[in-house]
Amino acid sequence: MNEQTLTVDLALLTFLGGTLIPLLTALVTKAEASSKVKALTTLFLAVVAAGVESVIAQGGAVNVQSWLLAIGTTYISAIASYYGLTKPTEVTGAIQRKTADFGIGPDVSLAHYDYE
Repeated sequence: MNEQTLTVDLALLTFLGGTLIPLLTALVTKAEASSKVKALTTLFLAVVAAGVESVIAQGGAVNVQSWLLAIGTTYISAIASYYGLTKPTEVTGAIQRKTADFGIGPDVSLAHYDYE
């Protein structure tokens, strides 16, 4: 029987991580959250994903230089994925509509009241 091996390297992991981050950002932020909150959430998720990717790709060790490079490429691929795939196809919008009251951002039910 022929066994096929899939080799996973850091470049593949950063691409996959960057592709999924816009979906996770839509899931953990409210639709009404500011673009600044969403950008910082995306950056945070890129830092975490790059750390995990680096550990996986290097067999448990972390090289700071490769981790920093992975942060940059993961963040760039997340932004490219958002503007090139998930925003035009309205996938992130659909996720945010389904999870409108969940996550980081202003509470809309309280935002309509005037506290004097």
